[in-house]
Amino acid sequence: MLVKRFFAFWFDFIIGDDWTVAAGVVLLLAVAAGLAYANLQTATWIIVPAGVAGILTISLRRATTEAKPQPLHAFSASLQPPTTAHAGPPARTSAPGETVKLSMRSPSTEPR
Repeated sequence: MLVKRFFAFWFDFIIGDDWTVAAGVVLLLAVAAGLAYANLQTATWIIVPAGVAGILTISLRRATTEAKPQPLHAFSASLQPPTTAHAGPPARTSAPGETVKLSMRSPSTEPR
């Protein structure tokens, strides 16, 4: 049971949400190993960072195009705050100089 959970953790950690990133990294490491085996270490040091940047770009582009939000327009009705039903009577405005008594009780808790 413990071994199964151990490998399940590593599978989820490495593969995660996007298996293509893990496959790209494995492919990139294989290419880097092949270049190093052919004594092309300089090319390896150039290919690895460029490959990581490419994999990240592809992953981010795919993630942002899948859940593309709808554009907002400046005078759209969707920008208006939602209206809610008001439970109590309309608010009373005071005249200039008039003293207003404030109460901490809501209308539903006042004695009848």
